Amino acid sequence: MELKNNNAELILFLKNVGFDNYLEYLKSKLKNKRILIYGAGLLFQTIYSNYDLSNLNIVGISDMSFSAKSELNNFCNLKVYKPSEINSLDIDCILVATLNYKKIIENLRK
Repeated sequence: MELKNNNAELILFLKNVGFDNYLEYLKSKLKNKRILIYGAGLLFQTIYSNYDLSNLNIVGISDMSFSAKSELNNFCNLKVYKPSEINSLDIDCILVATLNYKKIIENLRK
């Protein structure tokens, strides 16, 4: 399914892929884990605006776009971290919130 950068299409996409159920799974699987979100684009913003993430212990968010924005401290009520800071963080897992996740996961593993 090809998506345009459209909030309504993303909401439909999330519904069609069963994101509601997946989010409930994540909440139980990652209970008490320190989570970093990677990806601050439209997908994450749509999830943030339409789903309850309060049961996830999200300690911050990172995105390549934050690398050049040294004055940005907060995004969607989450502390901002540059990708170069990820290795120094005390986190248990990273949730990748992008549709092009394969290359990002590969880069994060390096």
